[in-house]
Parts: sequence; C-alpha cells; structure tokens
Amino acid sequence: MNSSALSGLFTVNTEGWAPMRLPPPPPGATPAGNPFAGLPTIFTVLGKLGLELKRQEGIVPVYTAERLERPAAK
Repeated sequence: MNSSALSGLFTVNTEGWAPMRLPPPPPGATPAGNPFAGLPTIFTVLGKLGLELKRQEGIVPVYTAERLERPAAK
C-alpha cells in the first residue's frame, strides 16, 4: 500500500540489500558461508534515501489461473 502521496515510477540505484527471508542454512554451515552477510537490509538502503519502509497488514486481491493455453499458430 502506498501511503506516500507520490505517484509515478522512479529509478533508484542502490548497492543492493540482503533478502528479507533466507532459506534455512544447510546443516553444519558457518555464518561466513552466507553470501549476503555483508549487505545492508532494505530498511537501511531506503533510509539513506530518506524513505521509510513500514510493515503493515492489509487485504490484497488474489487471482488464480484455472487454465492456460498457447496462442493459435498463424
């Protein structure tokens, strides 16, 4: 949900951020084996731009494709 009163599309170049949800590490893995260990969180990256990301719950529409077909050959 956009609560910013901003509209339109924006291009933002960042250094990247760590995924918000990582799968569990394999058994015996060390913290040094995490390829995302040196990356900031998305909250930190957006904060440097003067933006704040807040978690909130809401109702979103969900669509289900019941059938897919290839287009007819021309």
